Amino acid sequence: MGIGKVAVLGLLGLTWGGALWAEPLDRRGQASVVDGQGRIWAATWQGLRQIQPERGEVRAWRSLPSDTITGLLVDRAGKLWVGTPMGLYRLDPDRPEASEVYVIHLASNHITALAMDRAGLIWAGTNRGLVRLSPHNGETFARIEVPGQSVQALQFDRQGKLWVGTLTGVYQYDAGRGTLLATHDNLPGTIVQTLAVDTGANLWVGTPQGLLAIDTQTNQVQPLRQNGTNVLAIASDKNGKIWLGSDRGLERLNPQSGEIDARAQNLPAGRIQHLRWRSERLLVSTSVGLGLLNPYQLTGGQAKAVPLYTPSVASN
Repeated sequence: MGIGKVAVLGLLGLTWGGALWAEPLDRRGQASVVDGQGRIWAATWQGLRQIQPERGEVRAWRSLPSDTITGLLVDRAGKLWVGTPMGLYRLDPDRPEASEVYVIHLASNHITALAMDRAGLIWAGTNRGLVRLSPHNGETFARIEVPGQSVQALQFDRQGKLWVGTLTGVYQYDAGRGTLLATHDNLPGTIVQTLAVDTGANLWVGTPQGLLAIDTQTNQVQPLRQNGTNVLAIASDKNGKIWLGSDRGLERLNPQSGEIDARAQNLPAGRIQHLRWRSERLLVSTSVGLGLLNPYQLTGGQAKAVPLYTPSVASN
């Protein structure tokens, strides 16, 4: 495990206002996750990185067989699950070595998405289907066929129902039958790139053509902003506003009016790959680095990410 120090801009211990990271992030899968200690884990083109901004450190993890990371998840025991095109791995965040989780019934080792249900079981999407497995020993409890084969995104709603985004639409997992229901397989834009839930009953769907909302109680679909916006990431804040990441930046949507009412500034790049909450700050993964901003502090409709640190030594 290598380590690279970072140049801290401002005093350590200050409340996060934002962050920049100069190393390119991986453009596929979940680009970042936050563990129970507030440490940031991010996928880069050179592999997995652990970022501790308050300590001014970036650590490079060298024990994975693949530098391409397609999914990140922290389970209830605090273990880090890492999906790659070569398989699924479980890490102890406090130890450098990785232990492979052998899931012999996987239809494919190419992991595309990860999620955890209320029981703490791990759901892994692959390019050939979906599996549910034990977080303790990797034992497979279920293998579900997926229309269109490749799972693009996984999201549990407020009632604990699993929604699956694929190359052909959105499907809901029927726990009683152990199959996927063809809930919405004729969506505008078709390919589902990201899923998120809001504070109510809506499931938000990002496609290459725009944004849609699905009422998870009635299954009604409401197309929003079908203007060719390539929606790559979605996050709902505590006020019910929807933050949309695309290749044109980060914007905030007011669901009531359907209008954009705020935008993010000072991010490392305009292409947004992934959004993740760190307390009440929004961790933004872009094509060239990370940013952290306060989405509730706006000036003239702008949320500004103030850089807190940048690497001075590459983690090689």
